[in-house]
Amino acid sequence: MLFRMSAASPSVLRRGLYTAAEVARIAGITSPRVRRWVEGYSFLARDGSERHSPALVPCERQGDRLYLGFADLVEIFFLRGFLDAGVSWKRVRVVHTEARQEFRTSHPFTLKRFEHDGRTIIERLRPDGEERLVDRYTTQQLMRAVMLPLVRKLRYEDLTEEACRYYPLGPDRGVVLDPRRSFGEATTVRRGVPTRVLLDAIEAGESRPAVERWYRVDREELDAALEYERALRARMAA
Repeated sequence: MLFRMSAASPSVLRRGLYTAAEVARIAGITSPRVRRWVEGYSFLARDGSERHSPALVPCERQGDRLYLGFADLVEIFFLRGFLDAGVSWKRVRVVHTEARQEFRTSHPFTLKRFEHDGRTIIERLRPDGEERLVDRYTTQQLMRAVMLPLVRKLRYEDLTEEACRYYPLGPDRGVVLDPRRSFGEATTVRRGVPTRVLLDAIEAGESRPAVERWYRVDREELDAALEYERALRARMAA
């Protein structure tokens, strides 16, 4: 990410900084799919006319460069999660549009409110201090739902309830994506060492004890960093 620092504004850097390719790599989807979600796309309708699907996740441009922040990354995590769970693209777009207007935010899925039950998207509400689940598409309350696994890997700001950190292997493992650290790159939790640096050192032939000593990481952190990076690379190679 270092090659982009001089081009990006300070406000962008504080929110994390990713290319579309990096977001695709982290989220486990293709770069064209990311670009369709953040830039919109044209398609042919059944009647042969050309239609346009507008961008769902707004991101920042500076000149010819496309910058995605941590909030964009979290939105894309949720979009993929909802679609993989069988929620239709039309339903996702309707809920996203309504929530964006209601909560006055461009990134409603980053709020600690959304889950899914495999059929639709629901929002967690706390009327009178009591948490309930509401189907935002049919406006009917649901008795129970399956928690989106992604929610368990996110941490939220207490005041705004916005996602602020992502633990890709779970909160008990030693890897985190935090926009305030290394521009949102995956790092070890305790020392803040980029996970790619640790894997590069091991693949260069350095011993595990040497890497642990040089970067002041423990065995568990190194194991988690290597697991995360190797999983990303295997997914890219598939």
